[in-house]
Parts: sequence; C-alpha cells; structure tokens
Amino acid sequence: MSFFKDLFKSKETKHKENVDYLSKNYHKLIDYWGGIIARDIKLEDGSTFSDGTFYNTKYLKYRKDHLEQASIYNAKTTKDKKVYDACRTCYMWFANFDDKIKDKVSNSTQDILDIVTKTDANDTQSIIDKIAKLPQDEKKSKELFKTMQKTQLAYLKKFDELTSK
Repeated sequence: MSFFKDLFKSKETKHKENVDYLSKNYHKLIDYWGGIIARDIKLEDGSTFSDGTFYNTKYLKYRKDHLEQASIYNAKTTKDKKVYDACRTCYMWFANFDDKIKDKVSNSTQDILDIVTKTDANDTQSIIDKIAKLPQDEKKSKELFKTMQKTQLAYLKKFDELTSK
C-alpha cells in the first residue's frame, strides 16, 4: 500500500518532505561529503574516494541530490570566500558519482596510484609486477580522463549557476 501512497503524493508534499529532511540533516550531510572528499570517511564499500574514479551512487551513504542541495545551501549562505571556494571544489566531485556507472571505473593513472599506495614501498619488484599486469589501453584511459574533466566542468558550471546571486 505504501507504494501507491508514495506514487500519488503531490509534488508539494514531496518538496516539503525534502526540505524537512535537508534542514534536519544539513550538518550531517555537509560533514559527510567533506569527509568523503578529504578521504577521512570511507565509501560504503570501505574504500576511499579517488578523484580518478567514477562511482555508482550506491557507494554514498546519503542520496546524491541531498548532498548536492546541502552543498549549494552551504555556499549560498556563507559570507566567507574560502568556504564558498571549498564548496565549489567539493561540488565538482559530484561528477564522479552517477547511477549510469555500474560499479566503479578508474583510469590507468588511478590504477597505478592505487598500486603504489597499497603496496609496501620497499617491495619495488611487487609494484613493478603489478603495474606491468595492468591493461595497456591508453586510448580508453584518455577517453575516460576527458569525460571526467568534461563532467567536472559541467558540475562547476551548474554550481556557478545555482549559487549566482
């Protein structure tokens, strides 16, 4: 029965519920997103955020739209330019999360960074061996990087439009 009840809720009711949720959880959402970007808070699978990886939104603890709305509100209400700039930068990283991504997709540069940071620095042979086993599809990696940059720039533009006074 709940399905039908939700299906026929008015847009106004849904909007009010959304506003109520955001006002009650604003600080939690801002702290969470900032922690994800700073790599202080882990994603839902236990991994840390990487700016060279696209993720499905299932890796976020909270809904992406709620996190975005809290970030925009934070930027619009601050008088501190440094906070505004930090909000803008953090907003750009929403580009890395999308439901169209089945799981995670990273470029070859990110794969190399992951190996280097997760392998004992003294075990250089192991690092070399792991890097040598990586796929060598440079074209795919360049396309992914280009897509990521384009998407991040689109999020910056969206942020600027939403926060312009």
